[in-house]
Amino acid sequence: MNSSRYLVDQIREQYRSLGDEVALVLLHPRAPFRQALIDLALNDTTRRPLYCRIDAEDGSLEGFLASFQRYAVEQFGDSISLDAVSELSKPSPEEAAEACAEALSSIGPVSFIIDGLDMVGSGDSGAISPLEAFALKLVETMPPGSKLLISSRVLPRFPWVQLVGEGRVAVLGGEGVKEVRVEGEEVPPVIEVYAFGPGQVIVNGIPITDWEGELPRTLFMFLVDHPATTRQQVFDAFWPDTPTKDATNVFHVTKRKLQDVLGLNVIVYELGHYSLKPSVELIYDVALFEKYLDEAQLADADQPMELWLKAIDLYRGPFMLGTDKPWVIERRKELQERYAEVLGSVGLAYSARGEKELALGYLLRAVAEKPVREDLNREIIKLYVERGDIEAAKEHYRNFAEYLREELGIAPAPETARPLRDAGVEV
Repeated sequence: MNSSRYLVDQIREQYRSLGDEVALVLLHPRAPFRQALIDLALNDTTRRPLYCRIDAEDGSLEGFLASFQRYAVEQFGDSISLDAVSELSKPSPEEAAEACAEALSSIGPVSFIIDGLDMVGSGDSGAISPLEAFALKLVETMPPGSKLLISSRVLPRFPWVQLVGEGRVAVLGGEGVKEVRVEGEEVPPVIEVYAFGPGQVIVNGIPITDWEGELPRTLFMFLVDHPATTRQQVFDAFWPDTPTKDATNVFHVTKRKLQDVLGLNVIVYELGHYSLKPSVELIYDVALFEKYLDEAQLADADQPMELWLKAIDLYRGPFMLGTDKPWVIERRKELQERYAEVLGSVGLAYSARGEKELALGYLLRAVAEKPVREDLNREIIKLYVERGDIEAAKEHYRNFAEYLREELGIAPAPETARPLRDAGVEV
């Protein structure tokens, strides 16, 4: 029997066995297959699922509320009433929870999934954050029969132990699951690497916070991002001007530091290449991002949207934000290019379906990443005109024309202004 499959099935069985009295479900950070439970909640036929991920670049309560509205519109369109949320201004956690509960009530019992709660900073002296206080209040005010599921790489600071004892909260995938062994097999170490945004590494549910310097962290990220790399490739990326003997010494010292930091010897050298040991269960957001985009290219014409949206959801900020190594900068640009491309593809697809508000949102995000895309800017202008917002269309055209003039010394193509001219507007 496959041990990974066994763990996934156990987590799913724990979820299915929860009674209606359990309104808050915490997925333990030591559970190596959190996505399996998220997928189960998303396919819960007894409740309407709403998925929301915390933005790595804005883990504030206000940032979450903006994300909540965006995810809600993407998943439910006009079916969900967001008036109470959109009217908030600098709300308390309790006010925000009541407004979100009102929005959720408009679609009935829900499975509300908040992913990445660890992106939220702690309050003073380790006190619970505003968003954690929001979650506690939301549990009390959600529509009857609803469940709030929180996925996080560290356990939240609110008093979940007491709440579990009261029967209101369940923690799934904790020690009972982690320690299970199938006879004859050993559960491999699980390493989660999240390189979009500032970058985070989690080993068996424990975040690595002390890397003993930037070099061990950056070297580890390089080895993860380059699954089979030669020593010379490492030297070219990190010590291009250092004599080989000196570079070799630094490399081996840094590898030993990595073993101490991770608590595991996970790097193997075989056939002239360095890589992670095959026994490591690696979860790498960048690899998943590229996998979804590659699969979308091969998908049938009516199938890529789901894969595109999965890829977009993984992009939580520029690659290894805050690191300025040349290889990081080059990789960051490459991934940002692909992110802009998929945002544009989703925006154009929604526009073709007639879902204009969704289209506009994705297209504006796309040109924020890659302003030079004239076809996307043209579509944005057209969508503004079609919804009667001529001033927004004119402003967008002016901004785009100014960008082309300053950056490339050219003017927009005549067809870019056509939606405005067709509406009787001179440009």
